Amino acid sequence: MPSVPEKICRMMLHSTVKAWRERDGRYRLQGVVCKDCGKKIFPAVQICPYCHSKNLEKTEFASTGKIVLSPEPLWYPLTGFQELLPQYTVMIELDDGPFVCAELVHYPPPAEFKEGTRVEMAFRKLKREDIGNYVYGFKFRIVE
Repeated sequence: MPSVPEKICRMMLHSTVKAWRERDGRYRLQGVVCKDCGKKIFPAVQICPYCHSKNLEKTEFASTGKIVLSPEPLWYPLTGFQELLPQYTVMIELDDGPFVCAELVHYPPPAEFKEGTRVEMAFRKLKREDIGNYVYGFKFRIVE
């Protein structure tokens, strides 16, 4: 198989400072729980979007959950190859309650996963910036 050069994202410049501030949500699925209305919110916010309270507590959510929205593939070309490869972005309900939209990695053929399929978080490299920095974050894989 030929060596594929790493794709460098030039669409937007990702701020290293912003990446540092958002690391808790991207690395550990950390969000907030509103103490007034009890809603669990991911990613973390400063004001509850439901009751507009500032009485929020940081919490780390479970790294496992289930697919709640049947995935549809997005087809994208991979540099150096002629065929298009599928990419599945799915809506996941974590075991704690909040919903997360994430890419699915290491998946079986599409007929084998559907709504209700169990998934777990996988830490992956998301992209490489124009200036050479790597951006890491979460994706999900199917639990067997």
